[in-house]
Amino acid sequence: NHMAARTSKIVHFVRHGQAMHNPRAEAARAEDLMREDDAPDAELTPLGRGQAEEVRARIAGTAAFVGIDLVCASTLSRALETADLIFPPEAAPEIPRVPLDDLREISGLLTNAKRRSRTELEAKFQGGGWQFSALATEHDELWTPEELEPHAQVAERGYRALKWIWQRRERNVLVVAHGGIYHFLFKSPGHPCVTADPVTSARFHNCEFKSCRIEVSSEDPLVFTIEALAAQEELGRRALRQQLLGFVAPTPKVLQTATLHALVVGALVFDGVVGILASRRPAGPPSVSSLPRFSPLALSSSFRTAGCSSCGSCLGG
Repeated sequence: NHMAARTSKIVHFVRHGQAMHNPRAEAARAEDLMREDDAPDAELTPLGRGQAEEVRARIAGTAAFVGIDLVCASTLSRALETADLIFPPEAAPEIPRVPLDDLREISGLLTNAKRRSRTELEAKFQGGGWQFSALATEHDELWTPEELEPHAQVAERGYRALKWIWQRRERNVLVVAHGGIYHFLFKSPGHPCVTADPVTSARFHNCEFKSCRIEVSSEDPLVFTIEALAAQEELGRRALRQQLLGFVAPTPKVLQTATLHALVVGALVFDGVVGILASRRPAGPPSVSSLPRFSPLALSSSFRTAGCSSCGSCLGG
C-alpha cells in the first residue's frame, strides 16, 4: 500500500489529437455533426497525428517529459495512438504502458466510443508495450447502441482511474483520454470526491496538454484536489514581481504594473525629446545631475540603474 507515503503526484492530462469524427463537430461545437461523422473506434486524422507530434516536439527534453514514469491511456485507438506519438514506446521501453477502460469516452450510441476487442488491440498496437492483458474483458461490455452512458457513471469511471493512478508507486504520469470524461470528472458539479481548479476544468481542445499536481485531502474515501502547474507558476510569478517591486499589497496589482510601465515609458519619451532638442543646441544635452531631482529624465536614469523587475521589455533588458 503506497497511499500513506503519497503527498502529491504530477499527472499530465492530454486529450487525444483530432480524430475522424472531430473536424466538423469540433469547429461547430455541434453534437449532430459528430453523429453524422461517426466512425467505429475513430482513428486520428493526419492533422491529429501532427498535433501529437507537435506536443512531443514542444515537451521533449523538458523535466515533465524526462520524468514520466507511467503512461496510461483510454482503450480507444485515438488515445492509444496519441500516447504513442507524444511518448513513443522506444523512448523508454522500461516504462509501463497501461490501457484503462475507465479512461474511455462517454460510451453508448456512437460507434466512435466502442472499443475494439482485446485481440484486435493487441494486433493493432503490437510491439508498443501496451499491457492489454490487464483488460478485464475480451470484448467491450460497456457500450450499448440504444443510449449514452449516464454522466454520473462517466465521472465515476474517471474517479476510479484517478484512484488506480494514486495507488501506483509512480509519481509522474502521462494520461491520454477524452474531452467528455475530463468534462464530467473535473467540471462542476463533476465527481463529489474531485475538486479541480479552473485551468484543469476548462474544456480540453484536441491534443491539449495540462500538467497538474494531484493531492489527497482524505483517504476514506479518497478525495482529490487537482491544480494545473501553469496556474501555480503564474501565482508564483505574480508574488515574486510584487516582492521585487515593493508594491503595497492593498493596491491593485494590475494598476501598479501599468502605472510603473507608463512612468518609465513616459520618461524615456521625454528623454528622447530632450535629446532631439539638445542636438540642435551648441551647448550639448543637459546632464542628469543638472536636472531637477524628480525630472522624468532623472527618473529614467534611476530606473535604468535599478532595473524594472516586472518584465524588462520596456528597458530592453
